[in-house]
Amino acid sequence: MNNVSISYRDGDRYDCTWKDGDGPQITTELRKVFEFKVYWHAWECDSEGYVMEDVTGKRHLILTNHGSMYIAEEQQALAKITEYQEAIRETQKALYLLHP
Repeated sequence: MNNVSISYRDGDRYDCTWKDGDGPQITTELRKVFEFKVYWHAWECDSEGYVMEDVTGKRHLILTNHGSMYIAEEQQALAKITEYQEAIRETQKALYLLHP
């Protein structure tokens, strides 16, 4: 979702504001449900992801880009899993090649 601003409020609560097309600005509260590690190849920032729940109970995948939180698509998390699996396979091969 573009044009989203997520900022820390307190505890596990965040404020989320966005504009839906030409409509009014929408603001809701998000509550952090779960935090997990996100690994980026050759990138030292943006290492956490979150599942957050809004006041209606809808859950969102939250990632960061240069430290700014955004609502991500599930496909982005699935792509990360594919990258992790490839890195695991390559590391296993490297270890195997040490002792053929």
